[in-house]
Amino acid sequence: MSVNGTISSVISIGGVSLSSTITRTKSSPLSHSITVPAGNTSTDFTKTDNDTGEAELASAHTITDGDVVDVFWGTASVRYGMIATVDGTTVGLEGGAGDNLPDSDTTLIVATQQHINTADLDGDEVYMVAAAMDQIGHMHLRSSEASGAGGSLLAKRLAANEVWEWHSTAGTDPADDASNDLAGSTLAQIDVSNGSTTAATFKFAALYDATG
Repeated sequence: MSVNGTISSVISIGGVSLSSTITRTKSSPLSHSITVPAGNTSTDFTKTDNDTGEAELASAHTITDGDVVDVFWGTASVRYGMIATVDGTTVGLEGGAGDNLPDSDTTLIVATQQHINTADLDGDEVYMVAAAMDQIGHMHLRSSEASGAGGSLLAKRLAANEVWEWHSTAGTDPADDASNDLAGSTLAQIDVSNGSTTAATFKFAALYDATG
């Protein structure tokens, strides 16, 4: 059985309007929709160095010792895959990747990662993929199911309600498409976090050719 995937776009700039509908037909879909818990606010942060610091959180915070967390601040900055060490309301932050931690006393959102197992999806078979969250968040596509920041394929900060998408160029094998972030790799896990204080919904969908 074949499955259709469609991406539609409507663009209007300076009085000029453009629209397109892109369709790919392949054998298999993959989809996930999960609730991502709200992040935790810290207004008392102490920076040690670019990948080490300590955040004071409210007593009702949701971080537990050993959690893998992402840290958000400002309008566009995030450090992801950090390890949390919890002592009451004090949360130590260590490691990770992405932006260097900000100066002390910067307001942060500290959010526990949620993990989605993608059953080792072959990136060379993916013809269409899209993801979105209804709050600010972060998505990390990885070839490894281990905790942390290893096996990185694509790390992407998600703006609220803005869809990230990719599709194969018409007539081109995805394995040969230079813009395919999954080419030559296997997608094993998606790490997702919520950079807001409101629970969010994350959605991910891919169309691929399981026939090889």
